[in-house]
Amino acid sequence: YLVGQPITGRTTFKGTTTGLDITSLSGTIYGGTLTGTGRLSMAPAGLSGLQGQMTVRNISIGQLAQNNLPIAGTGSGSLLIDSRGTRTTVQGKLSLANASLMGQKLTALKIAGSFDRGRWNLTTFDLTGPGQAVIKSTGTLDAQNNFKFYVIAGNLHVSNPKMLGGSAADISKFSGTLSGRLTPELIKHPLRYLTATGEVAAANIKLGPQKITTASGGFSHSRGRLALNNFLANLRTGTITLTGTSGGGVPTNLTVESDGLRVED
Repeated sequence: YLVGQPITGRTTFKGTTTGLDITSLSGTIYGGTLTGTGRLSMAPAGLSGLQGQMTVRNISIGQLAQNNLPIAGTGSGSLLIDSRGTRTTVQGKLSLANASLMGQKLTALKIAGSFDRGRWNLTTFDLTGPGQAVIKSTGTLDAQNNFKFYVIAGNLHVSNPKMLGGSAADISKFSGTLSGRLTPELIKHPLRYLTATGEVAAANIKLGPQKITTASGGFSHSRGRLALNNFLANLRTGTITLTGTSGGGVPTNLTVESDGLRVED
């Protein structure tokens, strides 16, 4: 199994006085193929280590994400695994084909991290796309599925035809923190259970019939409650500045300032 998916295939190995040399591994996983080599190191007390090098081709990125993210496409690349004692490190690079995340085209993924005593430490997560599009993240996921990730992104074009009758935006900059507990409820209703704080700057925003030229500012979100801090939106004829809170079962308390705005907007 690899990340919850079975590997179907065959392997050959050679025994030594200190372990097993995996001379070849081939199979299918995530709708693609996998090949590799490795070594299982043995000590008097049992298994002491695992080192492996694998190559994957045309695996489904959606299946790799357990179909929990709005991501599509296939990936091909390399994966290195080094396990010693309680600690396992993983490094991987994938070239992506026909890949997209919320409408943003993607071309490559680089990932690195470690697993120790039930805790994942993500040290590198870089998604890149055309036009210098980038999503970078680091963070942790513990044994109780509590996570906290720091995210930086920029030069993205995102869209969702099902949200508000069609939504889209060009995100020039995003930086912030995402945290919560990874549960089926969070995956199904992220806006209800995800906690997020940060700053964003975007342009060419479409929220259903409403069009916004640019928008920027600070925000925080927890259990459906959104707080805005000097959030500036430029419409066709003027600007709106929003500060305050809304949603999450609490009374809306927003300070709205406008300049040059027509009521019809």
